[in-house]
Amino acid sequence: GLNVELVKRLNEKFHPHLLITVDCGISCAEEIKYAQSLGIDCIVTDHHAIPEITPDCICIDPKFTDQEYPFNDLCGAGVALKLVQAMESLEVAEKYFDICAIATVADIVSLTDENRVIVHNGLKMLNQGTVPGITALAKACNIRNAIKSGDISFRLGPKINASGRMGNAKRGLDVILEQDPERLERIIKNLLYMNSKRQELCTTIFNESVALIEAEGLQNDSAIVVAKPEWESGVLGIVAVRLTEKYGKPCIVLGGKGEV
Repeated sequence: GLNVELVKRLNEKFHPHLLITVDCGISCAEEIKYAQSLGIDCIVTDHHAIPEITPDCICIDPKFTDQEYPFNDLCGAGVALKLVQAMESLEVAEKYFDICAIATVADIVSLTDENRVIVHNGLKMLNQGTVPGITALAKACNIRNAIKSGDISFRLGPKINASGRMGNAKRGLDVILEQDPERLERIIKNLLYMNSKRQELCTTIFNESVALIEAEGLQNDSAIVVAKPEWESGVLGIVAVRLTEKYGKPCIVLGGKGEV
């Protein structure tokens, strides 16, 4: 997400004239205002619900109700793709269908309308080897046949996401951008390790949560809230979903400094 400290660091390191957000920013009016105070023009591309106060800049979000755009369920990468199409052409945007297909499936938006077109064509590209890192990751995940949407959901996507959940999202980016086979091998080994650690961490926190809930009788509450300062915030959403499935009621899991 966008925050003032991040904007400050970006400005000090790169001195940018333009900041384009992807999959975030629509609720960051103050952060955008701060960026503008540094002389940075801003464009927000997001797909989340529209808040009461929006940034005072160009905002591209299919959830705005006062627009004629016919489809409101693009994922964050899909909205960024539409910006590419608007600034260049559909032919240029089509070059990125492969990456956008990964994001569209992994973000669990509906595979209808434009999303279906993006994923259908993106999978064709991925199976032609357009992203070497995904080809290599699929091989490491024992995907022998053509990559399907289910493979992204349950096998590739979690590995790419694991690095971000464990504190270093750059590895997820590296596997998309890297072309060198030897470097890719090292990156993928790291992703698989991170995913294994994520799974272990989720299981540990889930078991600790269940023990806490049962000991305190929280399973009888209309909603369940559990917290421990040492819990890693990057995996708490997954744990909360598993608890919700187990107890059949809303569950909130907090860790660190009250992070969800």
